[in-house]
Amino acid sequence: EREMDNARLDLAIKSLEGALLVEADGELDTWTRDAFDDALRKAADGDDQMLIVDLTRVKSMDIGALSSLRRACTLLGSERKLCAIARGEARKVLEMTRFDELLQVYSQLQDALEGVVKPSKAG
Repeated sequence: EREMDNARLDLAIKSLEGALLVEADGELDTWTRDAFDDALRKAADGDDQMLIVDLTRVKSMDIGALSSLRRACTLLGSERKLCAIARGEARKVLEMTRFDELLQVYSQLQDALEGVVKPSKAG
């Protein structure tokens, strides 16, 4: 019998210029999904133009995390933008599930922030 254990995931919400950053460190799975959901909901409540989810320190990620990201997209609406910073495992999951079509995926924070400052005109 497994205990629910939030120590498997550390979450932090940080305010950046024009954006909110949600940092996830650990495992995104059934056991940590509610915490991840809450953090995204809290961040989406703000009025920042962009919500950046940093998944670079996520060791494993399941389908539940994708539902959370989809919900965050809905909460943000069409006016505001959700993007992710992901490498390795998390990026593979986002690409395999075509989530990289729903949200912009960058490999580092700096790239995402440049998107806030000057939206690219690439079409």
